[in-house]
This record gives sequence, structure tokens and C-alpha cells, in this order.
Amino acid sequence: MPFINGEQTINGKLGEIWMNLDGEIRLAMEVKKIDAKITISQKEVPVIGDMAPGNKYLGWKGSGTMTCYYMTSYFRKAMINYIKTGIAPSLTLTITVDDEGSGRGTERTTLGKVTIDSIDIAKLDAEDAVLEESIPFKFSEVLNYEGFDDL
Repeated sequence: MPFINGEQTINGKLGEIWMNLDGEIRLAMEVKKIDAKITISQKEVPVIGDMAPGNKYLGWKGSGTMTCYYMTSYFRKAMINYIKTGIAPSLTLTITVDDEGSGRGTERTTLGKVTIDSIDIAKLDAEDAVLEESIPFKFSEVLNYEGFDDL
């Protein structure tokens, strides 16, 4: 029976996040953590002759959270611009996981039509040596997905 080798697991520190915010492409080095998930909408379908109902996929929605060091103003400026002009920012995120030591290859995901749910507009904390903020977001496109190599 085969077992995984500990070296095949993925080191979560080895990767990068690139963002395209209103046409400006930059490395999002202030992001400390990101998670994005897809939630499938389903309808339960009772079936005569079967004790268990079936399920019908109806659609999906994407959501996630970025934990960032509070050190840049890109998102705040974009949200202030939206408040003043009513023009929503255009945001795309590309998340790459690349732990060469795992032998698993690279995973790359590009999320499109990303919208920010909320953002800290100002922050101070006398007890916190390093300020951080949590930025929840939604997305409605997966523009690209390249997965890890199979074991």
C-alpha cells in the first residue's frame, strides 16, 4: 500500500499573488494569507423509488478572504474612488503555489470579476506591533486553473 512522503506535501509559504487592479499589475507582497472557495448551489430532487433524494447543480458562487499587512493603500484608494465616482474597480487575482521540493509541480489559479466586500478605511492599535487587515471578497470567474501534478 503506497503512502505519501512528507516531502510531497506543499509548503504554503512558497508562492505569490499577482493582482491587476484597474490595469495596474503588481505583486501583492502585502498579502499574508489568502483562501478562495467555490460554493455550489444545489436543489434537492426527491425521486420516486429512491429513499435518498438526488441533487441538481444550479450554479456556483466564489468567495474568499485575504489577510494583509496594513501597509499599502491600493484597495482603500480603489474603494474611495468607487464611493466618489460610482465606478467599480476592476480586479483580477492570480495565486501561484510553487513548492519545487514537493515534486508536485505548480498550481496557478486566476480569479476574475473580483469584488471587495469590505475594507478598513483607517486603523491603529497600540498593542499590535504589526497591523493587519482582513479583506473579504467575492469572484464570479475562474479565468485559469492549472493544477498540481497527480501522485
